[in-house]
Amino acid sequence: MPLTPERVKRLLQVVEVNKKKYGNADLYLNILRSWDKGNFDHVVINHNAIWSLQGGTVGKANGIASPEEEMEFIQENFDIE
Repeated sequence: MPLTPERVKRLLQVVEVNKKKYGNADLYLNILRSWDKGNFDHVVINHNAIWSLQGGTVGKANGIASPEEEMEFIQENFDIE
């Protein structure tokens, strides 16, 4: 599911309500609050922090996708026109 402003707001609500259930709630909240403000300056660091917490082995971010690359990814991976 693509990351939309509505999805960021919903994720913020979920993490805030369930903060005690998330061992890394403060990290998630900091990232989501930044994204909620439209600040994606640290998106690679944010992605890799979450990726690492979740035991990622494939998909470590090395840079930011161009708008064209992002749209191509969305079209290839989500049921969106």
